[in-house]
Amino acid sequence: MPPNDSDVDLSRPLLQDDELGSESPLFDNDFREQRDESAKPGSVRSRLHLYWRRRKRYIVLGLSYTAAVVLLAIVILIAIAPKTPGADIDVPPFNETLAYDPRLEKYQSPNDAATCPTWSPPLPHSSLTTTTNTSQFTSTISFTLPSDPSLTFFLTRGAPLLGNFIINRDRANGKEIAVDVIAEFDDEEIGKKVLESTKACFAGRVEGDAKEQGVLLWADPALDSFSPSPHVRFNISVHLANIREFYDISTDFTNPGTAFAHEIADFLDLWSPTAFGVVKLNARNAAMSVGTMLGPASYISTTNAKIDGSFWISEAAHVQTSNAPVRGTVFALGHGEGSEVSVSIRTENAPVFAAMAIASDFSYVKLNSTISTSNGALTVIGPRSMVTPYPSLFVLSGITSNAPAIAHLHPEFEGSFDLATAGVGWGGKAEVVWDENAGGRDPAGKGRTRRLDWSEGRRDRRRKSGRIVWGEEVVQENMGDVRLYTTGKDVTVVAQKAS
Repeated sequence: MPPNDSDVDLSRPLLQDDELGSESPLFDNDFREQRDESAKPGSVRSRLHLYWRRRKRYIVLGLSYTAAVVLLAIVILIAIAPKTPGADIDVPPFNETLAYDPRLEKYQSPNDAATCPTWSPPLPHSSLTTTTNTSQFTSTISFTLPSDPSLTFFLTRGAPLLGNFIINRDRANGKEIAVDVIAEFDDEEIGKKVLESTKACFAGRVEGDAKEQGVLLWADPALDSFSPSPHVRFNISVHLANIREFYDISTDFTNPGTAFAHEIADFLDLWSPTAFGVVKLNARNAAMSVGTMLGPASYISTTNAKIDGSFWISEAAHVQTSNAPVRGTVFALGHGEGSEVSVSIRTENAPVFAAMAIASDFSYVKLNSTISTSNGALTVIGPRSMVTPYPSLFVLSGITSNAPAIAHLHPEFEGSFDLATAGVGWGGKAEVVWDENAGGRDPAGKGRTRRLDWSEGRRDRRRKSGRIVWGEEVVQENMGDVRLYTTGKDVTVVAQKAS
């Protein structure tokens, strides 16, 4: 018969310790530790500690698994993510030779010049200078240059020099170019000593049909404590001949330590325009202000200083600096049907503003532009065809980073667009500002309506693609294209309402 409760001795454990060996599956070390700890003071705390010890291995395993999953997800996202916006744009780095003119290499010292006149005796500061400098004394050397050479140049060589290069709006009398090289200084004795080793020379050569002329400002590299910088500043002041057509003009103020700001007057005159050949202005660490210059091409280059200019060009305008803003106006003057005008503007760590227009007697003129910066806002005012027969083509590749990018497109624009912004987190957004009721006058005079077509799969928060067209039948060739990219901030195209 099974025993009843009264037959069981409840004071004796069912199993004795000696009946359970250490190998017994019913009695492991954790239970032994729990039994031993429970007999000590603070046994509740001890049991909690044991509970944590037994489970921490599972927590560690869980965390490791979670981390592995997250890492795998990141790798997958990187692998399938689209390439960085703007990666397919050919944005040139700073080009040391952008405004370089190899024809100037032959002029390195007074030995390469025709004549080096003597400086005038120091005089009290004269109104002859065109700057606001308040130096006490000035010495001057003056030149007259013919206006018909194929190249007119101005350059510095030797020890570092500081100053300004100025082309004045006021003209010289007659058909020769007037040049004044003005040295400004406060200490008369130091000024005299510096000018003993500083030469302003007329240089030039005739080689076949090519005739070159210009002014060379040279400081002896052997100067030490009496180096012209900072004791003396120089101003090269130019008054053009009283004519309306000039050939190439080049400057080279790039020898180490030299900084010559450029101030070029505005020569825009619609009734009697002044035209130049190829213009190359080359400096370092000095600002450039370029008034309206009409010609086939302009190349403008400096570093660590702003550029402000207006260019009426038929072939190209290339402008660059670094760590400073650029503000430019470009008029593309196509010289034939289907001709192309190339424009590039670049800087870094600063904003860029570019306004463009197409003015030509021919149709299908193409304005091909690359505008680039970093850590600075990028603003482009897209061209309208001022007197150009419809259609004209506008191509823009614009890129910046960590700053907004915006392009305003005139209603005459037809073509595709691609906007994107990249970055971590919420970041910026891509947006097309469009008036659904945008109607107005068809630039072709055919009564067509203007519409916006979105590209399939390219209309999310950070990227938008599509095209802006007139009419229902879209012609694929002879279309413009706008690509605008940034990181972390908004990227916007404003498609203006037709009027």
